[in-house]
Amino acid sequence: MLQYMRKNAGSWIIKILLFGIVVVFAFWGVGPYGDDPNTVITIDKVKVSYAEYRDLYSNLLDSYRQIYKDLDPEVLESLNLREQAKNLLLERYLLLEAARRLEVTVTPEEVAAQIASTPAFQENGVFAPHRYQSFLDFKRMTPETYESSLAKDMIVAKVTDIIKVSAAVTPQEVEESVRLLTRKAVATVLPLTPNDFVRKVAPPTPEEIKDYFDDHQDLYKVPETFRQAVVTIDPDDFTKQVLVSTEDMEELYGQMTMDFIVPGAFRVRHILFAIPEGAPAESVSKVRSLAGDVAQRIRDGEITFEEAARRYSDDPSSAKKGGDLGFIEEGEIDPSFLQALRDLDEGEVSDPVPTDNGFEVFLGSEYREERLKPFEEVREEVEERLRVDRAFDMAFDLADDLLDEADDTGKPLEELAREKGLAITVTPYFSRESGLESLDVPEDLLKAAFATQVGQIGDIFEENGKIYLFQTVDRKDPYLPPLEDVRKEVEGGVLIQKALQMAGEKAGEFLAEVKKGKSLESVAASLRKKPLRTDPFTVMDDALPGIEDAAKVITAAFSIEESGGAAVASGERAHYLIRLEEIVVPEEEDLEEERAAVREALLYQRQQEVLAGYIQGIREDLGERLVVHEELM
Repeated sequence: MLQYMRKNAGSWIIKILLFGIVVVFAFWGVGPYGDDPNTVITIDKVKVSYAEYRDLYSNLLDSYRQIYKDLDPEVLESLNLREQAKNLLLERYLLLEAARRLEVTVTPEEVAAQIASTPAFQENGVFAPHRYQSFLDFKRMTPETYESSLAKDMIVAKVTDIIKVSAAVTPQEVEESVRLLTRKAVATVLPLTPNDFVRKVAPPTPEEIKDYFDDHQDLYKVPETFRQAVVTIDPDDFTKQVLVSTEDMEELYGQMTMDFIVPGAFRVRHILFAIPEGAPAESVSKVRSLAGDVAQRIRDGEITFEEAARRYSDDPSSAKKGGDLGFIEEGEIDPSFLQALRDLDEGEVSDPVPTDNGFEVFLGSEYREERLKPFEEVREEVEERLRVDRAFDMAFDLADDLLDEADDTGKPLEELAREKGLAITVTPYFSRESGLESLDVPEDLLKAAFATQVGQIGDIFEENGKIYLFQTVDRKDPYLPPLEDVRKEVEGGVLIQKALQMAGEKAGEFLAEVKKGKSLESVAASLRKKPLRTDPFTVMDDALPGIEDAAKVITAAFSIEESGGAAVASGERAHYLIRLEEIVVPEEEDLEEERAAVREALLYQRQQEVLAGYIQGIREDLGERLVVHEELM
């Protein structure tokens, strides 16, 4: 275990937990499809459709987009989502096979309870059928299809828990791991870069230049480029053309009633008696006793609630107002004291209520009932919504008409747009790697252009309330320029390569000198440089100020056995001579929080190993009864 962690520290916990988060949502809304003729997995009589695989892939892609925000092609390729989706789908059905063998099932009542308790289907903590139906409509699923899929999810969860129960992590493993991951090193680092030696290397020969050019053609290739005509249609330009009647507004108001409900709210008045973090039981008891005494004094009339709040409350902002927090909607009130507020009559003082902040005493205050805003109160908002929606429809219809006209007449999109007085942008040439941040054009639209041919018009795009159409005006294939056209760049590449090689050789020589007693500072002085002294860092860190290849430097530093020892780390653009100054071992009281996190990650990893072993056993046992059509995935 420790050997694995030493090789992978800095990313293993993050990768494990990140993948766990993604998998939680991967099957959300993925259901079985009985009418899809394409089968990707067969287990005996069980057939898994391509549509289920496709939806799972889409969910994975959406999940990673939420996590990475800007999911560029390079990151997307590294994630290998098709392989992930295939493995997750196969694992799901192998676990369902395990559940069948272990006779693990779920009842309709369990499925119904799970749906009712899903936050996305609730309002104010209560199941809302219209939210559930909206979800089904969005996913284009029937209740039967979704509930069948959910039942499978629940069965998989049950059998997974049964299999994982045998996984365990010993206290010794946790202790060794947490100490490895939390100790800190301080090092002195001397970067040896090509710039330090480029003047000392021999000029490149014609043979070296040609060989370097042949071996690094990707560096000099001119990528495929595109040029687009982009039409922008702004719905705001149609707003004045929209006619709205009172009948129209009343009809929309009836459809939007859920948007105009003002939830019930309590006027919350409280006195907070805070408990310091990590306070012993005796201190907690004293705080509770004080809260109880203050509450009783208010009931006895010795002091008003407002006076008590100003004198005793540990919430400074509300204490100035006599404990008044104003109206708070029921759905926004902490569940730990919501029931206490519901149980209080107006003017009644509660007993101390334990909350996340300590103990709180509440005063029963007025309750504002849930209400529907009348039409006249929201008339302007409804009218604006109607105008915006109809203006957007008019803009979209115009975009649709442009597509039809281009198809019927064969005229370029640019010409048709100018005839109608629409804004049009003709982009400069751009590649997949280059950006066009200076243009007010959706990035996804430009990416879609990569799949179009010259003269082809893409789909209608909508972003930030505007509508876009695009046509590929020109497309140039990638090409490799002749060597003579890039000779200077290639010569520079050869020089840097030779200088980096010399830097590596010098790093080895300097290391030998330092190990014989020469100071790293004197080595640096011979290059007219100053070494860098790092701040304390752990093996989990991945960045060091002023050092490009930080991960390699960190790994090399922790490989040094004792303070004063030295090592060399080789990066892609430099070599680094490293002297370990000290290892700082954390204090025992600082380890507890890290200990819990490391134990959780180790246990998760161990559980996945046990689960993978069990699934592999099922797969081997099935033999030819399991068929996976990988060519469809």
